[in-house]
Amino acid sequence: MQVFWFRIKSGREKRKYEKPNMNVIKPYDIIGDIHGHADALDALLHKLDYEKINGIWRHPADRKVIFVGDFIDRGPKIRETLKTVRAMVDAGNALAVMGNHEHNAICFHTPDGRGGHLLSHTVGDGKNVKDLRATLDQIAIPEPEEWAEWLSWFKTLPLFLDLGDLRVVHACWDAEGIAVLKGENRLSDELLHKSVIKGSPEHRAIRAMIKGKDVALPDGHTFTTPAGDVASAVRVKWWLNSDGHTYHSLCFPECDTVPKVPLPATATAGLNLGYADTEPPTFVGHYWLMAATPEPLASNLACVDYSIAKDGGMLTAYRWDGERRLDPQKFVSVSRASLVEKPFKVLVDDNFDFMDEDARSTLGAFPTLEAARAACKKVVDDFLLNRHKPGMTAEELYDDYTSFGDDPWISTGDGVRHFSAWEYAEQRCDEICGNGRQDEGGPGNGN
Repeated sequence: MQVFWFRIKSGREKRKYEKPNMNVIKPYDIIGDIHGHADALDALLHKLDYEKINGIWRHPADRKVIFVGDFIDRGPKIRETLKTVRAMVDAGNALAVMGNHEHNAICFHTPDGRGGHLLSHTVGDGKNVKDLRATLDQIAIPEPEEWAEWLSWFKTLPLFLDLGDLRVVHACWDAEGIAVLKGENRLSDELLHKSVIKGSPEHRAIRAMIKGKDVALPDGHTFTTPAGDVASAVRVKWWLNSDGHTYHSLCFPECDTVPKVPLPATATAGLNLGYADTEPPTFVGHYWLMAATPEPLASNLACVDYSIAKDGGMLTAYRWDGERRLDPQKFVSVSRASLVEKPFKVLVDDNFDFMDEDARSTLGAFPTLEAARAACKKVVDDFLLNRHKPGMTAEELYDDYTSFGDDPWISTGDGVRHFSAWEYAEQRCDEICGNGRQDEGGPGNGN
């Protein structure tokens, strides 16, 4: 067992990280659907002890991320999300699979040869346009050349990952569907066109992998989805055998409005439901789960999509270290509420290395501008009060600070300077040296 010591983001302490024997297993952090929530992704990577070096996140002990897809749509920072994910993949710090939203985007922009597109722009009162609206507005419409590059990158994403001891797919591990693809694991132009031909083996296989498996309700039965739509088919718990189930008990995610009608064997014929507990651990996203505490779906199956794009949702990861039975304690999440309630991030630069962004650390996020300013003031005060010596002039103390002190600042994304550490330090140097050294209860703290 190798032991690594590394500086955590506060820059003030070290944390011990034990690196598993890499000859036995490669540890992965599997991250759920991001949907354009780049701030949540940054916060989660930070919480997982990744460090941003030269603009790319990496782990000091060489853990890697696996992204389960659905990077686009819904959220406010789709471009930033894509750049973060792709930079990690290109650097070898992450792997990624395709989500149904990436597949939809490719199809939406691919002509079908009949004057339309593989994904209709008009069906269902423009439903597909509405689903892609955020991505269209943020990238595709204003920057079509850039968007074309992203679409090309989406096509390089595998539909699934089988790493031997670990499997990752966006929605459903379907061994029969994988066999149908005959070793093809990325969307060639031919496979892309086959994937939208309803009833084709390729359509059934890829649809199961990126959207899950559905069962039609009996004639005359419908249910209302959590989104308020009326549906006549239910997505099912594909890892279970259907024997003895009702439509309600096999529905996933669970929904109270699904009828509790017995499920006949004919309803699931050909779906090949079931995932044996002897199979390798598998991770999926896709399902928009809502729960205060994530937990595995089975001993060897977990979903890491906990609805960051919804109010009350969170971005979730699972820290996998080779275990065959998944541990509920190994989920790590960042809630959407924590990001919304703490929009004022305090970053700390080093005056001695003021040109080196690698020396930058994160002090934390704060719910109000006043709280963020108070935190910045305390950083400056701590340095000045510790460095002050009797007889020191204000100029000497200020020169010491600007040469060697910490320079905190507030990041809000609006480009406005909300706090100047140098201006505050100059004021405090006059107060400290003019009136004698003050204790930590002086006017700089918390004000």
